[in-house]
Amino acid sequence: MTEKTWFYICVTIPDSCSEIIVSIFYDYHCLGIEESDQGGNVTLKGFFDSSDDADVCSQALKNLFYNIDMVVPVHVESILDPGWNTSWHPYFRPVEIGNSFVIFPPWDPVSSTRRLGIEINPGQAFGTGHHETTTLCLELLETVDVSDRIILDAGCGSGVLGIAASLLGAKQIVGLDLDPVAVQEAVTNARTNLGDRRTTWITGDLNALRAQRYYGVLANLNRPTLLKNAAALSRFIVPEGFLILSGFLNADIKDILAAFRKNGLFESVLVHDGEWSAALLRPESV
Repeated sequence: MTEKTWFYICVTIPDSCSEIIVSIFYDYHCLGIEESDQGGNVTLKGFFDSSDDADVCSQALKNLFYNIDMVVPVHVESILDPGWNTSWHPYFRPVEIGNSFVIFPPWDPVSSTRRLGIEINPGQAFGTGHHETTTLCLELLETVDVSDRIILDAGCGSGVLGIAASLLGAKQIVGLDLDPVAVQEAVTNARTNLGDRRTTWITGDLNALRAQRYYGVLANLNRPTLLKNAAALSRFIVPEGFLILSGFLNADIKDILAAFRKNGLFESVLVHDGEWSAALLRPESV
C-alpha cells in the first residue's frame, strides 16, 4: 500500500501577522495549521492534500511578503503520512454556534432536541464551523427569517451556511464555488443533512448563475473577492432582502462597507470575533 504524501508550507512571522497568514492558508485549501510560539514571532505550518494547492498558496504568500516589503522564506515541503488520517479526529469536536446550531463530525454524532444539528465531514472545503468567520455568519443567519425563501451561498465551501439556511426553513438553496472539490463536498454534506430538500450546487463564479434575485446571499469569502464582486453580489438581492458578509479582518471593515454602500447596501448589524468581522447588510429602503 502506497503511503500518503502531504505537503506543507512553514513560515515564521511577527505575531501580529498571523491572522492574515492563516486566512491565506485556508483560502488555498489548507487542511490544518500547526502553530508554535517563538517569543514575539510565531511559526505557522500549513498542510495541504495536493502539491498544486501548496504551490499556489506559496506564490500568494510570496506576493504578499514582497508587497509589504517583508523578507520571509517560503518553501513547499513534503512529508509521508505519519498516521494523520485519523489522528486529527480529536481536534474536530462538536461545536455549538449561536442559539440554533451544533456542528459535528460523523465520528462524534450529536443528538440534540434544542439545536439544529449539522454533520460536516472535514475535508478540503472550508467550513467546519471552527473558524470565526463561519461562526459569525451562522450567528447572523439565525437572526433573519429565511422561511420559504431562496438563498444563495456564494463561495459555499463545505455548504455549511446553505445547509444551515435550509434547516432554518429556506425553501431552496443555491450554492456556488470555484472549486469543484468543494462543490462535491457540499453536495455530499447536503445529502447527509437535508435528504431530498431542494438544493443546487454549481461550480463556477457569479457569472455561472442565472439572472435571478435571491432573498438572502451568504458570502463568506475574503477581502479581495468581496471588493471585486461587491456590485455583482448586490445585484442578486431583492429589495427586501439581505446580504451576510464575512472573511475579512477588522482592519478591512471601512473598505468593505464602503464598497457595498456604493451599491445600495448598508450595514444593519456588524459583529466581531477576535480579529475577524462579519456584517449583515440590507438595501437602504428596508
